Amino acid sequence: MVSYDLKNPYEERKGKNTIHSSLAQVLKKYELNQVGYEYIPALMNTLARYVHDVKNRTDFEGVFFRNLDSAKIDKKILSQIVENYNAIPTELKVRIFSPQYLYHNNGISTSQMYEVVQSAYSYHTKRASLLHDYPTSFDTSRSAPIQFHHFGHASENCCCEPVLPVTNNDNATPPHTYLLTFEHLQCIRESGRTSRGHDEVALIFGTITEEMAQNNIPPQMASVEYTNVDTGEGKPSSGTAGLRLYGLAGPAPININFLTTITLIERDFAQLSELTEQVRNALQTNAQSIIATGNPWIIAGALVGFFATFLIDMIVDDDPIGTREIIMTEQIAEDLTESPPHVFDVNGLRFDGGCNGVHEIDLRLIRVS
Repeated sequence: MVSYDLKNPYEERKGKNTIHSSLAQVLKKYELNQVGYEYIPALMNTLARYVHDVKNRTDFEGVFFRNLDSAKIDKKILSQIVENYNAIPTELKVRIFSPQYLYHNNGISTSQMYEVVQSAYSYHTKRASLLHDYPTSFDTSRSAPIQFHHFGHASENCCCEPVLPVTNNDNATPPHTYLLTFEHLQCIRESGRTSRGHDEVALIFGTITEEMAQNNIPPQMASVEYTNVDTGEGKPSSGTAGLRLYGLAGPAPININFLTTITLIERDFAQLSELTEQVRNALQTNAQSIIATGNPWIIAGALVGFFATFLIDMIVDDDPIGTREIIMTEQIAEDLTESPPHVFDVNGLRFDGGCNGVHEIDLRLIRVS
């Protein structure tokens, strides 16, 4: 079940406590930003073949399907995503997606999917460069790192998991160790669509390294939820959250580049644990699809959060505000935290969900040793 009405794509729908976006409103961002013009229909047709257990598979499907099986992706979630995607009226699909892959039901080869991903990456970088929203590395002269990509609610309940795996470093000099933490949420404008007069904002973080993706290890998830969020209000109301996104079991070296995605959702129906699991499946499915094409990890990192947003839109019971992602390397971390006190604050990372609210979050990168 999703919060919008699949049978009435232009009508908003009343939930338990809020008015939810119509399907047309949900899909509008994909019409305006066409990074997924070819990739989304190509991926969705491939997922349809996966959930229907098609036997005559292309070379791409052979790798991708084995990866999904090995990663134990929840097939029920993928089946629901496919069902909801198929229910989108044709009049909306043809406005948003490439006709080349919209009705391509015979399977897609590795070479075709490779080109689709390359095309999406090229469009993504050109568009973001034009909008000054896609720098390709961190810029220490600015108040925030620039390797952020944006496409586009916490009762303070928290859902975290064990530390990410790291590889051994045989250098004589021990590597620096780091923590990446979520510190603060600032509500710039609440949705104004709730009967209770307040928003409930779920923040869901997923962290994955190239090694994890290659070995079908699920993304490292952490989440927090804030209730009674009003315009101009910050959460937590005092102090900082200090929620660890990297180094959950303690400060850790960055031996392998990692990707952290940040998803904000205006929560009404689903529990935080359900939303976290849905986001986890969306992230891992997209990571596996890009890895299976043979494209390098830097491209996967740039696109996985963007494409996961569509799967999230196709499954979550509530209204996503937006997803952003950050790619961190050891060199970037060293550069950002070079000067005492060896802390770099990322302030005012904006999530503009339109009628679903506008929020900013603060992160902190800490060099511990």
